[in-house]
Amino acid sequence: MKTKKKKKIMRRLMILGVLMMVAGKVAIAQSIQGMGFEDSIPDGQDMGKSALIYFKYIKYSDREPDTLKVSLWSHYFGQLASTEGQVSKRIPLRKGSMLEGLFPSNDQVITVNVSDLQGPSYISLSLSSNEPFNKYLIFPGDSIKIYAQPFRNILTFGGPTAPLFECQRALNNLRLAYSFKKATRYTQRSQSSLEEFLEKDNNRRIYQQAQQNFGEVLSLPILDESYLELLQSEVEQIPIDKTLLLLDSYQSQIPKEAYEIILANEIGLLYDRLVLDWTQAYRQAKQVGNSGFVEKLEAFYAQEIETLRFEFEKETVLAATYYQDFLINQSKALSQLKNQPLFVSLENYPNEVRDFLIGKYIIGNFSKLSNGSEILEKALGSIEEPSIRPYLERLYHRQGAGQPIENFAFENLKGEMVRLEDFKGKTVFLDFWFTGCKACINFYEGSLHSVEEHFKDNKDFVMISISMDKDRKMWEKSVAGGRYTSSSVVNLYTNGEGFDHAFLKQYNIVGAPHQLLIDGDGRMVQSGGLQLRSEELIGVLEGVLGKEEGKRGISY
Repeated sequence: MKTKKKKKIMRRLMILGVLMMVAGKVAIAQSIQGMGFEDSIPDGQDMGKSALIYFKYIKYSDREPDTLKVSLWSHYFGQLASTEGQVSKRIPLRKGSMLEGLFPSNDQVITVNVSDLQGPSYISLSLSSNEPFNKYLIFPGDSIKIYAQPFRNILTFGGPTAPLFECQRALNNLRLAYSFKKATRYTQRSQSSLEEFLEKDNNRRIYQQAQQNFGEVLSLPILDESYLELLQSEVEQIPIDKTLLLLDSYQSQIPKEAYEIILANEIGLLYDRLVLDWTQAYRQAKQVGNSGFVEKLEAFYAQEIETLRFEFEKETVLAATYYQDFLINQSKALSQLKNQPLFVSLENYPNEVRDFLIGKYIIGNFSKLSNGSEILEKALGSIEEPSIRPYLERLYHRQGAGQPIENFAFENLKGEMVRLEDFKGKTVFLDFWFTGCKACINFYEGSLHSVEEHFKDNKDFVMISISMDKDRKMWEKSVAGGRYTSSSVVNLYTNGEGFDHAFLKQYNIVGAPHQLLIDGDGRMVQSGGLQLRSEELIGVLEGVLGKEEGKRGISY
C-alpha cells in the first residue's frame, strides 16, 4: 500500500478513539424467547431488550420451504464452533396476503419477536439451504421489515432500522465483487508439488481450459520469492477506500455504536486474507530454509502487516467478531515471526481484550487442539473477563477431559437403537462423517482403517462410525462401499437428522471428520484433535486402554 494512501486511511480511522480505554461490559444474550409468528408484541415485554423482524418472501412452488430458521449469536466463535452460544429456532411461515380469498397469493410471512437481547448480536435467517442474509448485526430496540425473493436474489428492507441492514447488505455486495475479481488460488509449496497436483485427476486439463476461457481466472502460485509480487498486488487491490466511502454514506443514518462495529468488522474481513497468506508463505520459507525469501517476507511484514494497527474502543472490539479474527491471525503472524507461542503474542493487547481473544481462540479451535482440555483448564484459571468466561465454563463442563458424556441414541443398520450405555466398561472411539466428505475418506483410508485392524481383537475397545447423512439409503450405500467405514465396526447414523441431532449440537460437531474419545466410565477423554496418523492415534488409544486396565486392576 502506498505510504500516503495508508496514512490517509489511518487518519480517518483515528477518530474512533483510543483502543480499549473505555471500561464496560458486553453482556451475553441468553436466549431467543417469545419468538412467534403473531403480529403483536406480548404485553409487558421490555422493547428496549427486544427486536422485531417482519419477514416476507414469495414461494414459487410447493417444493420450497415453508419455515424460517432464525439463529442468533451474541458472540460468534467461527465455523468450527458455530453452535457455541447459538440460539436457533425454526418457525412456520403463513399466508400473508391481505386479499387472501379474493386473489391467489404466494406470499409467506412471519413476525419474529426476538427478546432478551443484552447487546449487539449477530442474526441469520435461512430458508432451507438458502440464507437471505447471514450473520447481520442486530441491536436491542431494532425493528426491521425484510422482503426476499431468494431465487431472484432480491432482498430489500423497510422499517425504522432499515439503513442498518441496507448498509451491511451493500458492504457485503462490495466484498463479493472484490472477491469475484480475484483469481481462484490454489497455492503450491514447490514446483514439484505443483506438478504433482496437475497430474492428479483432470487438474491439468481444467487448469489449461481456465487459462483459455473468458471469465475463469485460476492461479496456482508457488510459495517462493515470486509470491511477494502476489502479496504486494493483494495489498494494492484491497478496496478500503470504497468501503470507507460506502460506510460514511450511512454514517448519519445508523447509530455511532453500529458504525464503529461494522467498520471494525469490514477492516477484519478485508485484511485477514493478507495476513493469512503472509503467514503461510513465511512458515513455508522457514521450513525449506530459503533465507533470502525469509528476509524479504520479514521486510514485507514490517511494512504491511505490522503497521495494520487500528484504534477502537474496547466495547467495539468485543462486539466485532470478524475484527477479532483478524487480531488473532495477526498475532499468529507475530508468533511465526518471533518463534513464540500464540498466547505470548496475544499479551500485546490490554487485559480484557487479550482474555477475550484467548478465549475465542480456544473455543473456535477446540476441536483441532490435541491438548484442548489442558489449555482450557489453564485459561479458566486466569481469565475473568465476563464476556467470555461463561462460554469457557460451558465448554469445559461439556467437553473437558473427565466430564460425563450424555447418553446418545443412534440407529444401526438393522434399525435398532444403540446407546452409549451399551458399551459401559469399554474405551469408545466415535468417528463422525458424511457421504461426499473427501477429508473423511482420506482420514479413513489413510489412518482409521489401520487402527481398526490393530484393535480388531481387543474386547475392551470399540470403534463406532456415525454418519451424518440424512438419507438412510445413501448411508447404507456408503457403508457398503467401504471408503468411510467398514462392517467390522459399529455403524450408526443420526436418525435422518443430519447435523441437527441433539447430541451433535451438544458437542458442537459442525463439520467432518470429527472424533470423540470416551473412557470406560462414560467420561470424555478427548474431543477433537484426533485426526492423527495411524501410528500416532494407535499410541493415544493404547495409552487410554492402559489407564483403563490400571483402574480395573486396583483393589480396595
